[in-house]
Amino acid sequence: NGFDLNINGGLINGVSIDSGKVVISGMADKKAAISVKTHLNGPVASVFAVLEKPPLNFGSESVTGLVSDQLGGHIEADFSIALPLKSGLTDGDIKYQAIGKVTDGTYRNFYRNYDLHSANIRLDLDHTRISFDGPLVFSSIPLMIDWKTLTAGPGKGHADFTVNSDSISSEQISALGYDVSKYMQGSIALKTTAELAAGGGVTA
Repeated sequence: NGFDLNINGGLINGVSIDSGKVVISGMADKKAAISVKTHLNGPVASVFAVLEKPPLNFGSESVTGLVSDQLGGHIEADFSIALPLKSGLTDGDIKYQAIGKVTDGTYRNFYRNYDLHSANIRLDLDHTRISFDGPLVFSSIPLMIDWKTLTAGPGKGHADFTVNSDSISSEQISALGYDVSKYMQGSIALKTTAELAAGGGVTA
């Protein structure tokens, strides 16, 4: 009815594939399917470039804003994928998940041409959503972030996020294009929870 294959290692688009397992099942009843479990190790941009290609078609540009050529850093993650062995695959046929850690992550032009950098975050994504949390720097402001975005289904494009900073100065805020010098001096601590609608509107 099927068989198992052990993976000793490999390389896809500059991403190291460590040991893992491939399982092919359902061959006797004409419902053949394949599942793969392995460990990825490589550049963030290369991993997302693979996810953006068929048959995964991870909708990063239209949904989360993540575009592979704007990303940097290194990722290590456990990765699994399962899909039927048939032609004409649809998005609903493919189930995948990656759970791991990004180190020294960067995201160019994240917001109004300002970059994210120095990200050391936990990443968890699958065929329905992407989430990440941990410390990073937005422009010159160190932050802790907890972000979740739906990438499929009725809520596709909706995001919930919490941003926390121990200290943001009036100069740092003004440098982002919001002049607060008339009513703020020194620094403040900040914690805010907000929602980002699919159309781009933010509600705090």
